[in-house]
Amino acid sequence: MAMNYESETSYKQIILFHKWTVPNTSFFKNSKDFMGFASKVIRESDYGYCFQLQLQPLENYHLSEGLLSVLCIKKGKYSACYKVQIHISGHKCPVVAALIPNTVKVKLSLESLLDLIIECYITITMLEAPSVQLVKVPESQLSKHIGALFNTTEYSDVTIVTADLCEIPAHKIILSADSKVFADMLSGESQTNRVIIDDFCGKVVEELLRFIYTGVAPNLDFDKAKDLLAAADKYDIQRLKALCLNYLFDHLSIKTAAMTFNLAHKYNEKRLLSKTVEYIKRNYKDVKGTEEWQNIVQMNPVQLMDIFLGF
Repeated sequence: MAMNYESETSYKQIILFHKWTVPNTSFFKNSKDFMGFASKVIRESDYGYCFQLQLQPLENYHLSEGLLSVLCIKKGKYSACYKVQIHISGHKCPVVAALIPNTVKVKLSLESLLDLIIECYITITMLEAPSVQLVKVPESQLSKHIGALFNTTEYSDVTIVTADLCEIPAHKIILSADSKVFADMLSGESQTNRVIIDDFCGKVVEELLRFIYTGVAPNLDFDKAKDLLAAADKYDIQRLKALCLNYLFDHLSIKTAAMTFNLAHKYNEKRLLSKTVEYIKRNYKDVKGTEEWQNIVQMNPVQLMDIFLGF
């Protein structure tokens, strides 16, 4: 008797999103040696596709025009076609184009001296290789089940108490699996059923724990990234720390430069510190007038100069 096997060819569609803030586009007008900006690499982790946005000046500098390119810099393991939708600050209608074979180019007017905000959606439609299965294997639901335990009393064996006296139920084994600091705190002779976290408020601790349980990156703003960076550093949660550092770098602006500089120095993040110093030097006339910069100068001007001279 013949055995019936299931043969399946599947299409997958994935949408990548990246918000890119290009600082001070006046460089396109003011420097003929300026070569342009490039975004961080936009990665699709499961299939290996990588993209990057690049903004370069055109040859006619006096026209204040730039060329935005969306590049597929690494193809994934399955063949795919791409579609790009770009929303640009100050432009009412999005730019939509196919990525054939591996790049899209958009001509921009760069009259404004303000930061340019570009929101890019890349839709990847890929044809997966056919697979032959005796029985279709369901997707693992483990991460979903663990995430469902967040902030519930079911099987909870520890309570987190925050600086503003919020009490959050948690599970020692989950906290310990993602943080060596929590593991040390919750095991051995120091084992306890209540953990006091008196340097972070309930909202920050809740976001920290949500990330531990789900692995899903929080919806960051600058203040949240700053607070979660401190919490991730204290509890040695490296992935969350990296997400916060990348957010701070992606959102460097005149207003945030001083605080980002201070955070990069505080947590000894030399790459972020170097990039922030470069940005401040390029935009020093505007940055030095901000209240945030004046506060840093007043706190420790000698240390400030030592750091600047080091880059």
